[in-house]
Amino acid sequence: MTRKQEFIEEYNNHVGNISYIIVAIELPQKSTEIITNAYNLGRKFAYYCENYDDNLCLKSNTNIKIINYMMV
Repeated sequence: MTRKQEFIEEYNNHVGNISYIIVAIELPQKSTEIITNAYNLGRKFAYYCENYDDNLCLKSNTNIKIINYMMV
């Protein structure tokens, strides 16, 4: 199972009970950015699925990647 499949499964297992999608993103300079999504969760989830590959690297710049996530 790919990291993206795990991300999708996590979302699907909790959809309807999620108030936040929190992602930790590693940037090219190796710093980490924490993003808390509290609104339009379906759209945010779709964005991640469309724009990140199976390893959760950004398709347009694979030096940017989701290194961790949490559905709360």
